[in-house]
Parts: sequence; C-alpha cells; structure tokens
Amino acid sequence: MVSKLIVTFSFLVSLLVSLHADSFTVYLDPEDKYELSWTFEDKNPTSEVTFTVKCETTGWVGFGMSPKGAMTDGDIAVMWIDSDGKGHIQDMFAASNGFPSLDDSQDYTLISSSEADGVSTFQFKRKINTCDEKDNVITSDTTRIIYAYGAADPTGNEFTASDKHASSNRGSKSMYLLENQQAVEAVPDDALTYDMLIDKYTIPDDDTTYYCAFFPLPDVDKKHHVVSVAPIVEQGNEGVVHHILVYGCWDVDKEHIVNNTKTEGVCNTAEMPEFEDSCRSVVFAWAIGGTAYYFPEDAGYSLGPDSAESPQYFMMEVHYDNPQLKSGIVDSSGIRITYTPTLRDNDVGMLQMGSVYGIFVPPKVEEFDVIAYCHSSCTEQWVPEDGLNVFAYFLHSHLIGAKIKVEQYRSGKSLQILGQDSNYDFNYQEMRVFKDNQKLLPGDTLKITCTYNSDSRTGLTFGGLASAEEMCLSFLAYYPKQNVARCESIPTFMFNSEDKLYTGLGVTPNITYGGENPRLNPHITLLEVSDWTNEKVVVAQNAYHESWPYSQCAGTGSTEYEETVFDPSLYPTIEEVESEDPCTEPSSAGSVTATCISLLLPFIALFQ
Repeated sequence: MVSKLIVTFSFLVSLLVSLHADSFTVYLDPEDKYELSWTFEDKNPTSEVTFTVKCETTGWVGFGMSPKGAMTDGDIAVMWIDSDGKGHIQDMFAASNGFPSLDDSQDYTLISSSEADGVSTFQFKRKINTCDEKDNVITSDTTRIIYAYGAADPTGNEFTASDKHASSNRGSKSMYLLENQQAVEAVPDDALTYDMLIDKYTIPDDDTTYYCAFFPLPDVDKKHHVVSVAPIVEQGNEGVVHHILVYGCWDVDKEHIVNNTKTEGVCNTAEMPEFEDSCRSVVFAWAIGGTAYYFPEDAGYSLGPDSAESPQYFMMEVHYDNPQLKSGIVDSSGIRITYTPTLRDNDVGMLQMGSVYGIFVPPKVEEFDVIAYCHSSCTEQWVPEDGLNVFAYFLHSHLIGAKIKVEQYRSGKSLQILGQDSNYDFNYQEMRVFKDNQKLLPGDTLKITCTYNSDSRTGLTFGGLASAEEMCLSFLAYYPKQNVARCESIPTFMFNSEDKLYTGLGVTPNITYGGENPRLNPHITLLEVSDWTNEKVVVAQNAYHESWPYSQCAGTGSTEYEETVFDPSLYPTIEEVESEDPCTEPSSAGSVTATCISLLLPFIALFQ
C-alpha cells in the first residue's frame, strides 16, 4: 500500500512539473526523420533540460550543441540500444571537425530508451550549466544544434570512428532552446486563407534584388482578423529567398487603386505604382530560417473595408540574395495569411525600430557597436496613457551581425533588457514570443545595440539593403494598434560637419550638394580613411556613444511626428543580472575558522 502511494505521489509530482514546464518540439532535418523535443522549468544554471529524440533508425543517434553549427567545440551525446534492449549514452567532445573524444565528465543522463517500428526514442537530461569546460552552457541566445545518426549500433557497445553515418544523415539547425517558443494554435473552423505570391519572376543574376508586388485585401464585407502568417518559399529557392516583408498601404486615393496596372516590379523604381510611398508600415515579417507565426488568442491583425485599423492595400517586398550570381532562377514565393470573421479582443500593430542608413563598421574588428533609439520624444506622441502590450519581437541584421540587444528606459531610469541575442545567426531569424506581455508606456525610450564582427572584411561596411551591407532593426508586435510605423534615429554625424568623428579621423566631410540644405555624405568621407588603426576604430566607436542622435518617427500613412535630438549619455548600457555562478566554490573561510577554533579548544581548556 505504501509503495502504491509513493508511486502515485511521484506521478502527481511529475505531472505538476510538466504542467509548469515549457515544452517544445521541432524537426531537425528537412525530411522530418529526426524529431527533437525538450522541456525545462526555469533558466537557473543548476536546473535541468530534458530532451527527447525520436529518429528513424535502429542504429546510433547523435545530438549536440556547438558555437557555430559545426563539429568544432561540439558538446555531443551519442545514444544507442544494444541487442539486449539496453540503452546507452556517451558524453563526447569535438575539439575539431574530426571524430569526437569521450568526455572525462559524463554529464548527460539517460532516462529512458525504446525501439519500435524502425524508430529509436531516447529521453535524456543535463544541467543548463554543467561546469564542464568541454560542455556548452545552454542560454537564451541562438543555439546551434548538430545531429547525426547511423544505420547500425556501435560495435562492442562503444562509439568509435568506425561508426559512420551517411552524408545525408547529419546536419545542424539553429533554435532558441530557453526562449519562449510559440505554440502552434488551432486554426478556427471558420478560417479562410489568402496567398500573396510573386508571379513566376526570373531572378536577375545580381547579388541583391528587392522585388515588390501589390495585392488588394481579401474580399470581405466586414472586419476580419488575421490569426496566422506563414511563408510559402518555392522548393529549391530556399537559398535565395532571404526575407519577405508585407507592408500596409494607407491614405491611398481609391481611384489610384482601381486604375492601378503596375502590380509588381523591382522596388523603388518606375515599375512601381505612384502610391508606393504610402506603403511604409510593416504588418507581417518573415526571414530565412523562420516558420509560421500565430498571433495570441486575444489579438489579430485587422482586415476590413472602411476600417481605420486596416490598410487599403498590401505591398509585399521579397529580398532575393544571389551572391553566386546564378541565372535562370524563377520564383513564385510569398506569404499565406489565415483570417477569420470571429473577431478577437485586440487589433495587432507592428513597430519597426533601429537604423539602416546610419551604419558604418570599420574592417577587421571583432566587436563594433552600432546604436539607435526609439526615443521618449516619439513614444509620448502616440503611445496611449495605459500603454501598449508588446507580445513578441524580431531581431534583424545581416552577415556580420554577432549580437543584438534591445533595452528599455522609463522616467530617466534603466528599466530592463527587453530582448537580446548574443549568438545571432543570420540564417535563423524567428519571431520571439514573450512569456508575459511587456508594457511600453508613453515617454519610454528603447535602445537597440547591434554588435558586428568584421574580421572577414577588408573594407568598410555600410548600412543598406544588400546582405553584404548591414541593418540594425527590431520589429515589435503589440496591441492595441496605433498610427505608427517606424520609430528610429540616426547619429548627428550624418549631417554635422563639425562632429568629433571627422576631426578625430583627420578627414574633411564631403558635401553632397549645397544650397539652403547642404547634406553630408559620410560614406564618401569615411572611404578616405585608408588605414583603420586601433586608435581610429576607438574614434569611430566613440562616435556612436557620444554623437547626439536625431529621433524620427512616422505614422502608418502620411502622419509625421515631431522630431528632436537628445543626449545619449542619459541611456547607459543595462548590464544583465547574472545568476550565481554554480561553478564557483563557496567560500571556505567559515570552515577554516571552525577548524582553527576546534584545534585551539584543548589549549584554551588548560587555562581555565
């Protein structure tokens, strides 16, 4: 009876833990043969993450984590079930791209294993921080998972270099292990879908092409809510379709829409209709590595005739990244939206913040910060008194982006790190969902810092649209929707010829044109710097910390907000609150003192 009670109590405890834990599932391979699930209760370094692997093989299965998605510095677990039905797990470490060696500290614990219908299933666990220098610490940043599997079990129950895998039975996938992953929501029974697709466009043999297509809204007679957004990337073109943005078009003369014959073409050219400039508010965003996105149950994006919350038209922008200059690629990729007449409580909005054209990065620098703001002078103009509920965010930079951090300030004080990724992966850009909605109040300031690693570059990198250029952006999904599209800043050295940046570098700013509004061309000016010494890099870095930014914010249509300059020193870097290091030995001072006293006690007794 007692043993039954113990078993029942253990089951109830496990059930309560699973109800309070975060649980996620993803396929690691393109053929859906390798499924990974994981669960954790909290992000405490001493807490454990429990993994479950299901793989279509009766041989060995490998799972690991590595800094760059390769074998080098890989923290690897290899599992198999022997002929007697017993499960095995080995903790291994790869110092290079060669065969991994057995780790002296075995930190993976096998919980269960089974084999049925050609599928091997393993459940195992390890601590977030094992204090083993050969293990990767699991963090909230992008984690590169590596995987492989073989057709047979290791010979003699020990994994060796002779245990091979087919070249197709391995790979890597980036993901957020400790970030809150969105659940796949059930689609309402009354849901409809609407596809926005490029019409068989032949991609030019150019490095970068931005192609735009225009779409009317779905034909609805009353307001609907978009509940999910999914990419449709043409098979075989995954390597060239870099990102897709859908913009809402507001304040467009209906006659222009009715008479529009320019439905698609290269963006920002004469191929575009005259109302292109009215399409400046991002409403949906997808980038390489991302998957379908589901809005929270209490919010949706508004679609409907004669609704102030709904755009009049959609413009879809597709960025084709073709660095190998391939020709003859035909594409019909796009976006599918799922929408329903069953309205939710709130209308969703999307805010773009950061910088594009205020960016320059010197070459051969491991860490160089570019900083931009969504300033209080902007948010106080359009954030309602009771604030906005920010439920998700999306970070975006290009090839040399290494870290991105968004910080929040309120009433002149540091509030929190709103979101960050210290291991950013250009090939994995996914919407991140907050576990609890975050408040943005009127007068709040947001600061975004993008850290670039330009070790591979021999010349300056500027901000721009091409993948070889850079961006520093964050998109915040929120409700209730407001009349705002962008909240950005540019450093004043972009138009102040007396900025310390130029005097420190010993160059004279180039004026693009004169007249009443002379404009600097910092790009031409900075190209005059031929030798980027450490001292010059410091001058450039100081410019981003000290040059007063110029805030800019714009509404969804023709609305413009008041702009200003401000002192960046009011917004110091917010340091991350570090948990107690589980790998640091506790102070032994107390035990030493106790030992000394115990040794002295006999001598003290002699004098009593």
